[in-house]
Amino acid sequence: MKGTFNENYTTMRALSLISVALVMLVTANCEKNTDPVLNPVNQNPVVNTGNPHLDSIMNNTPYEVPTAAEEEALKLMREEEKMARDLYLNAFDDWNVQIFQNISGSEQRHMDAVKALLTKYSLTDPVLNDGRGLFVNPVIDSIYTLLDQQAGLSKIDALKMGAFVEEFDIKDLRELKDHVVDNTDITLVFNELERGSRNHLRSFYENLQNQGITYAPQVLSQAEFDAIINSPHETGGGM
Repeated sequence: MKGTFNENYTTMRALSLISVALVMLVTANCEKNTDPVLNPVNQNPVVNTGNPHLDSIMNNTPYEVPTAAEEEALKLMREEEKMARDLYLNAFDDWNVQIFQNISGSEQRHMDAVKALLTKYSLTDPVLNDGRGLFVNPVIDSIYTLLDQQAGLSKIDALKMGAFVEEFDIKDLRELKDHVVDNTDITLVFNELERGSRNHLRSFYENLQNQGITYAPQVLSQAEFDAIINSPHETGGGM
């Protein structure tokens, strides 16, 4: 589907809402485990992601068996972070703009963090093939295709795509934390992912400004967007 970035935005956001809504539907049929087991050696393997901050989170929080909805939330975010990584790698290949290479590395760390949670709780990893553009979730697959086409139009469209993806990621993480996730370490890791995405959004916004482009929020409210871009880059966590 060819067209301007804004012409296809409505479709992309609608697909995002469908994806999160499917996770939230599962929630209605799930009961939370309210009696977590605290890190039994035989049930909670030591997590080693290479990120000491995240390892501390996952190795020093209660072992809380995820609900079915939390499992779906993890699988969604695993592929959503992969989508971002793949899009940025493609954009770097197309336009040779350094920000895409830099942030694709961060998205890989986001993917690894979610995978560590899947491993900790012995859940199936949806990333069966780590090749670019390959997804199990059909909604993510559709969004990827649309965004990749948009990013191929021009360098500016690629930067707008990056800003959109980070807004998209922040919005989904917030909705999942508000309505689905209660597990302690999933919440903490999702907080770290969101902090990374806020920094990425700031970086894409600054790059667009440097190109003389005014970017308006496409997913977040104007107030949410302004609160992020008008605050400094956040440190800590390595995400």
